[in-house]
Amino acid sequence: MDELAIPLIAIRTNYRQLSRANWQHSHACALLAAFGNLKSVASTCLIGSSEPYESLVIPWGSSPITDHLLGSRDSQVIHDGASHTRTEKVQEISGRATGTSNLRVCWEGDLRDRNCGHWEKCVRTMLNFLACRQEIPSCFPADIDLIALLRRIRLKNALARAEWRQLLRHADVAGIDAYWVREAKKTLARRRRLIRWSSSRPLRTRLSEFAGRLKRTEPEHSRRP
Repeated sequence: MDELAIPLIAIRTNYRQLSRANWQHSHACALLAAFGNLKSVASTCLIGSSEPYESLVIPWGSSPITDHLLGSRDSQVIHDGASHTRTEKVQEISGRATGTSNLRVCWEGDLRDRNCGHWEKCVRTMLNFLACRQEIPSCFPADIDLIALLRRIRLKNALARAEWRQLLRHADVAGIDAYWVREAKKTLARRRRLIRWSSSRPLRTRLSEFAGRLKRTEPEHSRRP
């Protein structure tokens, strides 16, 4: 931020500990709730896009369709960057050493000040760089076994699957036929097979399993006797 001459104001919130809302569907609301504390110094909020216009995932907590509705009379909300895929965004920043060396995308790792390099978003971002014919930047651990990671990754939601399709499409257009492309295609295909297998089972069986998962993840204090 110093390099861009933009002042940084850090905000800490316990929203995710207090709220039981689905984070995938509510994260833009949480961002704007935090931004409300800064209206006196900033009247416009930019929310970086999740997906490009051509590949929107609905429902999702942030999109060009809904984010502007979170503004008010004295504050404007702009959904920014939906003209680019995530791989195209990586291409834009790849020439900025400060930006790439300090890039933080990890939210699943135990250490909050660095990228763990092992969970889905870390692996996907490393592939974004490779799809742009760039080296994996120093913000990720150097001792990564990318093949082993690709073989255990599971794509858990529609947005992750859309992201992997986009980066593989980018690699195909660029004529990249590296080892990681073949393994990434297997990762995406593996998830598709799981979806087909799940949808082939009786609805009653799937509903029963879903109810069981909800019961196991429900907080103790919220269960009725």
